[in-house]
Amino acid sequence: MNRFSHCMAGVLLAGAAVFCVVCINDPSPSSHPAGHGRDTLAVKVCTHPPLPPVDVLDPRYLVVRPNGGEIFYVGEQCTVVVHSNNSANGILILKIRAGRYSHPLVGSTGSIDPFADTMVVFTVTDSLSINDSVKVSSISDSCYIQLNDYSTTTGYKDFSDCYFAIRKRP
Repeated sequence: MNRFSHCMAGVLLAGAAVFCVVCINDPSPSSHPAGHGRDTLAVKVCTHPPLPPVDVLDPRYLVVRPNGGEIFYVGEQCTVVVHSNNSANGILILKIRAGRYSHPLVGSTGSIDPFADTMVVFTVTDSLSINDSVKVSSISDSCYIQLNDYSTTTGYKDFSDCYFAIRKRP
């Protein structure tokens, strides 16, 4: 799967940013005169470093879902789907506010094998504990999932292709 396959249009800038024109579903009935949800067009900036050279030991982690453009409301369940091409040990992390804050996902204590354990479900909350001491709001339009290799020395990882949002119910 191409890293930017979900984009209707994409332009690589300075090797690190992609502008994506995507369709984001707005399910709220009040957003459409006929009383049902509608799709809205949005431009998102996705800032991920360019892909590294091919490494045969790389499990080629892939964050499948959420992958950008989704909206999750506090209290809803979010299903994270990941994959790797071979057995590996990975850690799932929810990043909020464009990566400023990191939180290990509930239900993924320790490491997971994204080759076998491809799905983790967690309930979206309005705040997260950072380092077991500081609470920060999880309400943000710039959230993404990061799948890291359990070994910090390999550098193997993948991210959601673009941001998704966590919001309070209107």
